[in-house]
Amino acid sequence: MANVTTLRDDSLPILSSAAARISKVVSLASDAADSGDTIEIFGFPTTARGKIVDAQLRVSATLGASCTVQLRVNRGGSSTAITAATTAGGASKVTGVAQASVPFEIQGGDIVELVVAGADIAAAATASVDLLIA
Repeated sequence: MANVTTLRDDSLPILSSAAARISKVVSLASDAADSGDTIEIFGFPTTARGKIVDAQLRVSATLGASCTVQLRVNRGGSSTAITAATTAGGASKVTGVAQASVPFEIQGGDIVELVVAGADIAAAATASVDLLIA
C-alpha cells in the first residue's frame, strides 16, 4: 500500500484555542406567535466573529398538536437553519448535527431566531437554545 502525502496541508488558518457556549431560555406563552412568525432570541454584537460548531434546541412540552419551531440565523432578512424542526405534539430536542449549514460562520448583526411552523403556538412551553461558538 502507498502512503499518499502530496495532498497533506499542515497550515491551520482558522485554528482557535477558545470556545464559548451561549445559552438562552425563552418562555413561550400559548399565544406567543402564529405559524410563519419568527421569534428573535438574541443578536450578535457588531464585533462578533466565530463559527457555530454545535446548536441544540430543546422544547419542554408540546406547543400544540401540529406546532413546531426551528432554530435559524437571520442575516439581513435571509435565514439559515441551524437545527431541524422540533417534533410536533410533544417535548423534543433537536440539534445541528444533520444540518449542512453547521458549522456556520457568524457575522456581527446576525440574529438567532425561532421559526414557528405547522400551526400557531397553542400551549405554553419553554424553549432552551444552546450554541457552541469557536
